[in-house]
Amino acid sequence: MLTPWITFDLDGTLVKNPYWRLTLFPWIQKESARRRLDWQDFWQPIADEGQHRWDQGLWVDAYDWSDIIRRVWKEEPPEPSMVPWHQVASLTLPGVLWLLSVLKTYPIRLGIITNGLERNQMPFIKSLGWDQIFDTVVTTNKVTRCKPDPRVFSLFDGPILCHVGDRVHHDVLVACRAQVTSILYQPKWYSEDRVDPLSPAWPMPNHVITHYWGLPKLVTHLLVAGPPASHPNP
Repeated sequence: MLTPWITFDLDGTLVKNPYWRLTLFPWIQKESARRRLDWQDFWQPIADEGQHRWDQGLWVDAYDWSDIIRRVWKEEPPEPSMVPWHQVASLTLPGVLWLLSVLKTYPIRLGIITNGLERNQMPFIKSLGWDQIFDTVVTTNKVTRCKPDPRVFSLFDGPILCHVGDRVHHDVLVACRAQVTSILYQPKWYSEDRVDPLSPAWPMPNHVITHYWGLPKLVTHLLVAGPPASHPNP
């Protein structure tokens, strides 16, 4: 029998969006100051174009911030690169580094599913050494899909024990559609989901956690119980 997987979202679940904080936002601040604009005025048309692409069903293109900036401002933003470990480690969510060290002792494999592009995510994943911790990293351009499309699970060979994420209409919904146990990480309320118009219902997670200290116990329970026989598919 194949070893089961636990999959995690990246930004907002494991780490506080290093691409935004360490690459894109510093450039936006610099570029908006050069143009004598407030950074939010510079950013808003970029965000609007991303949302427009999402609404048009161009979900992968909606996360291609370099292409969006070229389209909107005719500028070339910097590509992210690897940085010292401590710079990214300081952005990890409370308990994450401890959690991963514990889960690596379990009879499971670990995966990441992120809606970000590979070129924007992998430098920081490698900076943390997570390319050695996680057995598979699925980026949106790697499968030409993004959450909540359940085909993002297509690269995982074996049963998915659970998917952990912080977005209802991305992480919980994709788990529901793939008939995978969903764990909503919700240290506080987020209202930032881009909603899939094909799913007006509010998907309910199987489990909600507000911190990671109890997750190993929940994983142990899931290993004993096994994957659910069925799951509502909004």
